[in-house]
Amino acid sequence: MELFDFEYSNSYYTNMNYITDRIEALYSTPGAFDPSVLASSLEPDVILHVPGVHPLSGDHHGLAGVGGFLQRTREATTDGEHLELIEVLGGKSHIGAYVRVTAQRAGRTPLVNHTIHLFRLGDDDRIAEIWFHNRDQAPVDEFWS
Repeated sequence: MELFDFEYSNSYYTNMNYITDRIEALYSTPGAFDPSVLASSLEPDVILHVPGVHPLSGDHHGLAGVGGFLQRTREATTDGEHLELIEVLGGKSHIGAYVRVTAQRAGRTPLVNHTIHLFRLGDDDRIAEIWFHNRDQAPVDEFWS
């Protein structure tokens, strides 16, 4: 019995590279977070979990829920959120994106939020579930409240 199955490993890493490349493209493509563009990467019954105690926190269900969340963030900010992808961390069924999120709102301290966006992949490698994990939740709550 071999401890390292190269055939499995090469296939696994090829698929993992494909998925991490898709995540990197998502963060680097202008307009990629437009709900109509994003829909092809999400399962129809996707769930977005947003932490905190602010009006945008909670679970957002389905493509309409995620689209509504994104629309509300654009409407609440001066010119939308700006996402800088720092690193992608890959696993078999989960991908983590370490991201720096910045945004501005009138009368608020600008948002500078280092966060992990954790994606659970479905059977078809589309995103089935998303969790946001903020390094420091209090400034995020203050910004969106």
